[in-house]
Amino acid sequence: MISMISPSIHSGQVRIKPNIGIQQIAGKTRLLMPGVMCVEIGFFMGIDFNKVHDECGWHEEAILKSKICGCFYCLSIFSTIEIKEWIEEREDCPRGPGKTAVCPKCGIDSVLPDTIGYEITKEFLTKMQEKFF
Repeated sequence: MISMISPSIHSGQVRIKPNIGIQQIAGKTRLLMPGVMCVEIGFFMGIDFNKVHDECGWHEEAILKSKICGCFYCLSIFSTIEIKEWIEEREDCPRGPGKTAVCPKCGIDSVLPDTIGYEITKEFLTKMQEKFF
């Protein structure tokens, strides 16, 4: 469904101009602008996904403080108590020694704790997956 919007509507910090349409497809919102293919808008605008990615390693303490975690490789969401395997990071690693959780569903070290400041949802994990895999 495409709808045209008035020039007075604002979306966050972005001023919407005349002749711009908004399209909703499969839960994604896109701006349709003349001469531009499309611009995705919504909750994920402004997130520094590289910074979030830094939270998927050397995070034993954050994991243990979390209630749920999510894997952005297999898109599973699970309880912290399901994590049984950890990677022991060596002393000579750039970030020093530490422990990195391994996903109990797929065995990949792409686990994010719910203490990162963003809700762990399938949509959020999918965005991470699109960026890093």
